[in-house]
Amino acid sequence: MEEYRSLFRELHWIVEDISKFVAPEFTKIDELPLNQRQVGILHLIIRRNKITASEIAEHYGITKSAVSQSIAALEKHQFIVRSINEDNRREVKLELGPRGLETKQRLEEIETTLLNRYISKLDLKDIQHVKNVLVQLRDIMHEFREEHRNHEA
Repeated sequence: MEEYRSLFRELHWIVEDISKFVAPEFTKIDELPLNQRQVGILHLIIRRNKITASEIAEHYGITKSAVSQSIAALEKHQFIVRSINEDNRREVKLELGPRGLETKQRLEEIETTLLNRYISKLDLKDIQHVKNVLVQLRDIMHEFREEHRNHEA
């Protein structure tokens, strides 16, 4: 178990070090008039355009009421717009508004900079391996959370 602990600590420190190089690239994004939850929801909408408030609540494990408050702020600042789902007219989909599209473009520019500067210097197979290991870890964490939710219910 001590080897796991030691490696876990090293990984944590490495991720912290990496974030020191990456974080400055995001300073312009950090200047958005949004709180941390709203930024997270905006990023989710950028990744999964046309998403519902229920899907956001499920993704973050928060109430629809909390999501609604964040959606109102995002909509007020024109980061998102609401649209009616043509397949289910009672369902409202959220998609990017003008400022959301600008933010998405800035994120893509930052991503390109990071890819060119750092990521492209690594072997593609190594990157795929790291991704696979992280997916395994995420899946273990999801399973653990679900098991404990089911035991609490």
